[in-house]
Amino acid sequence: MEESRIKKYPHFDAPLTKAEAKALVADPKKVSHHPFYPFLLWVQRWSRFAKKGEQPTEKKRKIRCAARRDSYIFSHYRKMLYHKYESELHNLALQDCVLAYRHILVPGRKSGKCNIHFAAEAFQLIRKLGDCWVIALDIEEFFENLEHEQIKRNWSRLLGKRDYDTKHPLPMDHFAVFRAVTHYSWIERDAAYKTLGLIGEALDANGRKRIKYLVSKKDFPIQICKPHDFHEKLDGMIKSNCNTWGVPQGSPISDVLANLYMIDFDAKLNAQVSSYSGKYFRYSDDILIVIPGSDTRWNQILEFVNESLKSTAPRLKIKDKKTQVYSYKKISDGADQIATNIGPTEGADGLEYLGFRYDGKRIFLRNSTFSGFRRRIAKVSERMAKNHVLFNPNLSLKELIDSFNYNVLFKKFGRVGEFEFAGSEYTKWTFWTYIQRSIRILGTMSSPILRQINDYKSFARKRVRNAIEKDYYRLRHQ
Repeated sequence: MEESRIKKYPHFDAPLTKAEAKALVADPKKVSHHPFYPFLLWVQRWSRFAKKGEQPTEKKRKIRCAARRDSYIFSHYRKMLYHKYESELHNLALQDCVLAYRHILVPGRKSGKCNIHFAAEAFQLIRKLGDCWVIALDIEEFFENLEHEQIKRNWSRLLGKRDYDTKHPLPMDHFAVFRAVTHYSWIERDAAYKTLGLIGEALDANGRKRIKYLVSKKDFPIQICKPHDFHEKLDGMIKSNCNTWGVPQGSPISDVLANLYMIDFDAKLNAQVSSYSGKYFRYSDDILIVIPGSDTRWNQILEFVNESLKSTAPRLKIKDKKTQVYSYKKISDGADQIATNIGPTEGADGLEYLGFRYDGKRIFLRNSTFSGFRRRIAKVSERMAKNHVLFNPNLSLKELIDSFNYNVLFKKFGRVGEFEFAGSEYTKWTFWTYIQRSIRILGTMSSPILRQINDYKSFARKRVRNAIEKDYYRLRHQ
């Protein structure tokens, strides 16, 4: 029996079997001549955390999805590069410094560590040192500024070519993959869907025109168009990266290329920080430096970081407004510490790292993480309230509010009051799974996370009431 077809997400090419995928990626000649499709691009949008009285700003992240055959090729070559990259990390003693996009095992288990483990280990290190100072840095527009020539040079280096040959830097199949992920092209997903008749204008329940999916989920095509339709209808929509820098965030190979790109920077920073008996960590574009003691050499470290970026990755820059420098002092009667923001920018009450905040005593969800959770609650609450008003046009405002089924709403978020996570009931809501794992991994110091989220019911009720009132009066004044 033929193997089941895989990679069932909508894209330009048809699904293929595992056998077909393996035959493609195992043949360097086929890869060398493979015609790569454009990526499908969509934009993730969310509001940044804003302090009271401030206007929230929108954050965007461009995600590009590769066609099925392209994705298998990228994944296959990623695997080849990943094993060689891991060997290089060990040769340079960087295996404990580079954290993201690697399978680092949890001791005694087969599962890999995630950002929660790395945050926990960083905070535990700070507590263990007692007196120390910490620098947290963010690299600006990381994937968008990786220079192609350096990617090619380091790629060649992994393949054992220590003497870089500009004319023949990579084997033909590797070069084809390199070209596809650097001189890449893309088509905006929603524009393609609209051209192909998959989305378009339709009337909503209020009789207003909205851009909606015109094909039901179960009938949505896995191959969104045939090759002749692609060339006839979509060719003119293709956009290309004409720069000599940038790789698409979301491609299966971009993560290992980003790590590979930074390998000389990582080596420099680790050597410098180690000379201070400190620890250096990089999680993708997040850098953390922990130095024992109580002196104020942080300015020297910041200068060294900027100098190292100029010499090893000149297009990359540090986001100055997100730079944090904290001094931690041990309190004499226990393991707790006093955290002091010592510059150069104002920060929250404690170091923020990988979604969490450590104030010297306890660990909290970072403000932006918690605000994201509240936005999700608000979105679901308002949608359910709107539907409640639409489906009950004869009820009064009081009757609408009183008859709303809050239990159905609350079940979507789990029993937060008791914070019970029995069985798989809550795994469908990824935020609760994340909270559960966070508390388990971070331990007793994470108890404030419970207090941060225990007001979700009153918050949801308020959102529902406001949404019901808004839609009730709007519908009656149409």
